[in-house]
Amino acid sequence: MGKLNQLDLATAIDKPAYKRLLKSWQLDLLSLQQSVLREGGRMIINVEGMDAAGKGGAIRRLVEKLDPRSYKVYRIGAPADWEQARHYLFRF
Repeated sequence: MGKLNQLDLATAIDKPAYKRLLKSWQLDLLSLQQSVLREGGRMIINVEGMDAAGKGGAIRRLVEKLDPRSYKVYRIGAPADWEQARHYLFRF
C-alpha cells in the first residue's frame, strides 16, 4: 500500500504549529499558482473523501490565500444510477 500504511494516525500537532504550517503551505500553493499562470499552464486539484470527512473545510483552507480570479471550485454530487454504469470521467 505504500506510505499510507506508515502513517501514524495518533500523531497530533498543537494549534500554533498547525497555523504556522497551514500558512506556509498556503503561500507555497499561491506561489505555485502564480508560476503556472505565468507559464500559461493549468492545474487541477482533486479532493476526494467520504461524506462528512471535512472536504469542504479543507478546500476553503486550500484556496484561502489563492488569487480568486484564477480558480474555480466545482462541487460534484453523487452520481446518478445511469452514470454509475459508465466510467467516472464520463460525467465531465
